[in-house]
Amino acid sequence: MNYAVRMERKPLFVDLDVNQSSLSVPGSVSAILVERPASIEDGFSINHPLVYHYGHTSPGKNVELFSRIVSRMADVVRERMKVNSRIASSGVIINTFGFERGKDGYKQLKQIALSFEADVIIVLDQERLRNDFEKDINNGELPPCVKVVLADKSSGVVSRTLDQKTIAKESQIKQYFYGVQGNLFPHTFDFKFADIKDKIFKIGAPQLPESCMPLGYKAEDNQTKVVPVSLTSKDLLNHILSCSFATNTDELIVSNVAGFMVITDVNVKEQRISVLSPQPKSTIPTSAAFFLLAEDVRYIDSS
Repeated sequence: MNYAVRMERKPLFVDLDVNQSSLSVPGSVSAILVERPASIEDGFSINHPLVYHYGHTSPGKNVELFSRIVSRMADVVRERMKVNSRIASSGVIINTFGFERGKDGYKQLKQIALSFEADVIIVLDQERLRNDFEKDINNGELPPCVKVVLADKSSGVVSRTLDQKTIAKESQIKQYFYGVQGNLFPHTFDFKFADIKDKIFKIGAPQLPESCMPLGYKAEDNQTKVVPVSLTSKDLLNHILSCSFATNTDELIVSNVAGFMVITDVNVKEQRISVLSPQPKSTIPTSAAFFLLAEDVRYIDSS
């Protein structure tokens, strides 16, 4: 991307790694227009990113929801390329998730390639994965124009441990609220239960086992179901909330988000929750079209 910008191009960078996001907080997918080289210390300049709520740190946690969001992001990227010839000629660079072999992992990677109409797939140190892609090109499941490149790991590179990934994930959330250099000062304020009781939702509900269903009935697919969240639950503590641009609940999945907050306290007795926010309360809309989406991702603000 740095090379592309130096060649006077403006590529789009799409980050679909919901666990180790580099553009937004974990549990979301995002995209930015890259207009200048990344800083060694601060990374890319992230102005007006396009961000969608997913809510989990594994794409396999809710396969149907992840698929819907990838398709939505691809559609929006395609529209932007139609109206801006410079972006169209610069192309799109997509970062996917850490691949773990399983029944859904490869299907999700293939769906990403098809949704974004990728013509180059770079596979890092996974020869079997490269062979799977080439097999699907040969049998027609991927277009014949797709080129698959196998890249070796650099010498001395080792995989990060789970603890290192957790630290990196928490650091990314902290940077969102406090800045890369720690020079930002987020706000804390309260919401009354009565003001937001019909505003907080989550996407996805537990699937009922078939043994609990009446004979002849099939369990409903709840992966993309919008479910109200109880404010009286202490389990909400430290969860991240996405502030959605949706104007009604039917648009919650396909609408991008304006930003994020963290629930720092749930006071059932006083009927209020406290949040940490990069913006003051005066900037938070109070209209009927104001919705919050709860993530599974938690963050404890030690600052």
